[in-house]
Amino acid sequence: MALLMVALRVGDRALPLAWRAEEGAANIGFAGQRAVLEQILAWLPCGARVLLSADRFYPSAALHVFLSICAVFKLECLKRVHKLNHFAPRAKLYVEALQHVFGELRRLKAAA
Repeated sequence: MALLMVALRVGDRALPLAWRAEEGAANIGFAGQRAVLEQILAWLPCGARVLLSADRFYPSAALHVFLSICAVFKLECLKRVHKLNHFAPRAKLYVEALQHVFGELRRLKAAA
């Protein structure tokens, strides 16, 4: 059985938003992945950070292209909402991602 879950991360927990289960191969494939993702795209606010994570399958190239297109669309929304040039939202997201990564590294180092 193949199972795909899209979840919202809150702290260290994942709250399921949408599920898809199918009999057969362990990988649902891009058509199933896209159906679940399109279901929740309307729920995501502009600027929502998305993380693609897999536990036992390798996402398809088509899924990466689809998510890249969605990311560009979300950046365009941010650009228009905040009246910024197209570099500013990307730079802001990049800085926030780096701060998060370094925070995690500090936390792991302190725990070791």
